[in-house]
Amino acid sequence: MEIAAKNKILAGVIGVCAVSLYFFPFEFTFLPRGLNTKMMLAVAGVILFGWQCLQDGRIPVNRGILGAILIACIFSGVGFIAVDYNHTDDYTYALYILSFATWLGGAYAVYRILKLFYNKVSFRALINYLVLVCVIQCFLALAIEWIPQLKFFCESLYFHRKYDCWC
Repeated sequence: MEIAAKNKILAGVIGVCAVSLYFFPFEFTFLPRGLNTKMMLAVAGVILFGWQCLQDGRIPVNRGILGAILIACIFSGVGFIAVDYNHTDDYTYALYILSFATWLGGAYAVYRILKLFYNKVSFRALINYLVLVCVIQCFLALAIEWIPQLKFFCESLYFHRKYDCWC
């Protein structure tokens, strides 16, 4: 195989992994509980965005994202007021801005990873990656179900949602 073909394969594998880790996050057993792959991508995304801002000398944010950030801040602010007013301990809506930042940071990391290999990242390319990820995950799910050694290996690496409860 020539070098260019190897780079395309590597780009495809890394792209599939990034999309999978963002859209289908899971927790590793060797990391702190609650820290999943989407959160790790979000941290990487914030670092990449900061680096890009330093290189460009400006903060490139369009109006659509600014509007979404403003709505998320207002939503969280109302959530904090409701928690205080109702004397409750449920901060789910009050901390929505953190969920929003995680989604946005993770999405930016996936975008930058795909942009590293392709000049332009399109919606169609993202959909193609998602289809490929879903097909691969279907095959992996069947393999994990049918091959006990693979099932044991996978269960030793990450937490299953159905077994991951506090009750």
